[in-house]
Amino acid sequence: MPNGVDLTKFDPARYDIPPGTGMQVIFTGAMDYAPNVEAVCWFAANVWPSIAARNPHARFKIAGGPEQSDVRRLESITGIDVLGYVDDMAATIAGADIVVAPLLTARGIQNKVLEGMAMAKPVVATSAAHEGIAAKAGAQLLVADGANAFAEAVLTLLNDATKREAMGLAARQFIETHHSWQQSHHVLAELLGPLLKPEGRIDELRVTENADVQ
Repeated sequence: MPNGVDLTKFDPARYDIPPGTGMQVIFTGAMDYAPNVEAVCWFAANVWPSIAARNPHARFKIAGGPEQSDVRRLESITGIDVLGYVDDMAATIAGADIVVAPLLTARGIQNKVLEGMAMAKPVVATSAAHEGIAAKAGAQLLVADGANAFAEAVLTLLNDATKREAMGLAARQFIETHHSWQQSHHVLAELLGPLLKPEGRIDELRVTENADVQ
C-alpha cells in the first residue's frame, strides 16, 4: 500500500515564490534521525565539494529539526545552510530548485522524495531512497549511487533549467496518479473490504492521515 501525500498542501501552485538563481539544492527531514544525519554528512563531505567547485553560487540547504551537532557543524562549509525547523516545509521546498535524498540507509518509502516530487521538483535519490517508489529513473527522478555519480546527477540538473522543469512536471504527475491520499485509501479499502463486509465491499472507510516524518 503506497504512502500518500497531501496534494493540497504540497502543491506548487499555492506558492508565489520568485524564481531563484537555479542553484538551490535542498534536503528535508527530521534531523535527529540517524539515517538523515548520515545522509547529509556523507553528501557534505563527499558530494558537495565537487558541486561547489563547478558551481560556486550553488547552495545546499538542510531543512528540518531538531538538528544534531554533527549537522549544525556542516554550516561551517561554504555554501551550506542549516535551516533547522521551518514553519512550512512545502513553502521551503518551493523555494528550492532540486531536492536530494542521498540516503545510504533507508527504511520504507521515503516521504521526503514523495513531497519533493509533489512540489514539482526534480529529485536526485540513491537506490536506497528510491526503493518502493515506482517512479521511472531518468524521467520522473534521477537515481545515482556513489559520490561521483550523485554529484554528476545534481550538476546535470543545475546546468539545465529545461530538464529541471520537465522532470519536475513529470514528478508531480506521477505523485498525483500514484500517491494521493485518495489513491492510498482506495487501496486500503480494497485490502480490508473482504474482511469487514461479507460481500467484500466497504461503504465508507475513514483513515486518519498521520504519516511519520522521515
